[in-house]
Amino acid sequence: MLFIKRFLRNTIGFNPLRSILHTLRMRRYVRSFEIRGEIRAEAEKYLVVIAPWLGSGTPFYSLAFAMLIARKGHKVSFVVDDSRFGTNIFRHYFLMACIRMVLGLVGRRFEVAYLSSTKPENPLDEEAGRTISRLAELNTVWTLRGEMIENRRAELVNLFTTQYSGAYGAISEVMRSGRFDVLFVPGGVYGNSGLWVACARAAGMRIVSYDGGASGVAMLAVTGVACQLQDIPLAHGALKERCLASPAEHDYVLKMAHTEMGLRRSGTDKFSSQKRGSSGSCHQYAGAVMIALNSSWDGAALGLHSVFKTSMEWVVETVRFLLDHTDNLIVIRQHPAERLEGARSTDNYAKLLSSNFGADPRIRFIAAEEDVNSYDLLDSVAAVIVYTSTLGVEATALGKPVITESNSYYSGLGFVWACRSQQDYHSTLLQAARGGLTVTPEMKRDAYYCYYLTQCRNWAFTPYTPMEISRHRVSFDEMYQDPAVAVMVQAAEEGRPLSLLNHLVAAKMAGEEVA
Repeated sequence: MLFIKRFLRNTIGFNPLRSILHTLRMRRYVRSFEIRGEIRAEAEKYLVVIAPWLGSGTPFYSLAFAMLIARKGHKVSFVVDDSRFGTNIFRHYFLMACIRMVLGLVGRRFEVAYLSSTKPENPLDEEAGRTISRLAELNTVWTLRGEMIENRRAELVNLFTTQYSGAYGAISEVMRSGRFDVLFVPGGVYGNSGLWVACARAAGMRIVSYDGGASGVAMLAVTGVACQLQDIPLAHGALKERCLASPAEHDYVLKMAHTEMGLRRSGTDKFSSQKRGSSGSCHQYAGAVMIALNSSWDGAALGLHSVFKTSMEWVVETVRFLLDHTDNLIVIRQHPAERLEGARSTDNYAKLLSSNFGADPRIRFIAAEEDVNSYDLLDSVAAVIVYTSTLGVEATALGKPVITESNSYYSGLGFVWACRSQQDYHSTLLQAARGGLTVTPEMKRDAYYCYYLTQCRNWAFTPYTPMEISRHRVSFDEMYQDPAVAVMVQAAEEGRPLSLLNHLVAAKMAGEEVA
């Protein structure tokens, strides 16, 4: 069976047998679903996007989650995005046939429209062109698993630009109709999901998005893109207000954050963030400036630069400036997750640094596989430069000044130095290298609050995930009774971040005073 799965994936790009199984089980789900009660007068109107998603159960996860929202008394409508995206034509048409088999049943009780039936009235404007160009570039990086491979890059950019140009007008027309309050969409960057998010923002709609990677884990954001943690600022503000008013709650949050950080340092956390057994002294890096890399194709890192165009440009220009204007050792730390096959990129930063700077003794590149612990590095270095890495939050919590030029979820929370121009960036780098930046106790506290929300409370641990929704022979009642699913539905319905609701549940169970 494993051989068959690999053969199908390698020859046609997905497993059609799994898609057929998803389809048959979702048809049973839909037949068993009951709407209880009437649509509430004050209920929000949800537009739910159903689209093929690399052969995964994602479209059916959207369907199942939306039907639970409908059961809470909200009006739910479905739009099937049947516009082509990607290079695999056969997969697109096969998956669309599966979706139609299920949505035919859904259409008996819900409004279902196909995007291809919407005819745009207006030509694409300059803003549409910028959105399309940006998403075509980002999805090329995603497809190639990095920024550095040139083979097929121009071809893919052209293909995605053409496909986006064909879909943008219809998506924009749907969003401008004013019929809906909330967009429910998977992803937010990959494929057409980026167009849906951009058009929803332009229309002033609230965006609920979800993501799922590891087995048994799902993510949800109630005001933006889930994989980029775009509702964490909202949760952070609410948590900070609560903790400043309640010393007991503050102590509980810090205790949980310290515990999680200890697990991550040892590599025994739920995601094996660090390599086990890698801890040891890094005194040779004392006083260095550390650059923490992301995996450039990861959705969490796509499209968030504000000063530079790419991560390659960011790294090369940062290293060049530090070499020319400081005497510090420069440590470039590859993201530890890249030692794992699922997170590995095609980028070669060791080669990039060598080709630009030769064997400069002040540059030290630390690969993901090396037995070097990122926390040990933080103990020694003078300052940390980040893009969107969690290490930026951790570094501040541990008292190290952090500089970023990105629009990450934490760049505006006040505990890192966020630069929005090259001049400001260079000036801040010099201050950091010379020891001129001071991390205050308030900055550390706020970083710990952020760390707690993102690493302890922003996950939904449930068997009902985008990867696994169609594998379970259960009813909608059983799915909704799953505690993690119930909190996700509540978050989407109330527009309150999942991380905050998870905190309220956990704090109450721990005996803390929770309003």
